[in-house]
Amino acid sequence: MIDDALKRASPGDVTCDRYCTSAKVLNHIPRKQRAYVGDVKLNWKVVSTGQEQKLQDMARQMPWEAKKPIRMGKTRYWYCRKQMRIPDLTHPVRIVLLWRERGDQWHDVSGYNARGIVLSPN
Repeated sequence: MIDDALKRASPGDVTCDRYCTSAKVLNHIPRKQRAYVGDVKLNWKVVSTGQEQKLQDMARQMPWEAKKPIRMGKTRYWYCRKQMRIPDLTHPVRIVLLWRERGDQWHDVSGYNARGIVLSPN
């Protein structure tokens, strides 16, 4: 699907929902000189500060001070972004974590149990 879109000279970055965000897809996109944004599953393992753990567990440990405000319409949410590695990826990524309230350990703004967004390094 990605190669087909590129053959048609579709402009812009590649976006992936949780269904198609996989290591195979995310490793393929940078080889095509494109950046991506994807929705990350909570059970994905990430490596941050030398420790491998599930994204969900890392997000629960995020200190209150690390969360910054962001507005979506009239609603304020809290986010934190961090560069890290996902073990099956061949490149580092930036992960953006979102919370509804600054004091929440982990809350998803879209109805899931949690929300993580992966950004290509480009």
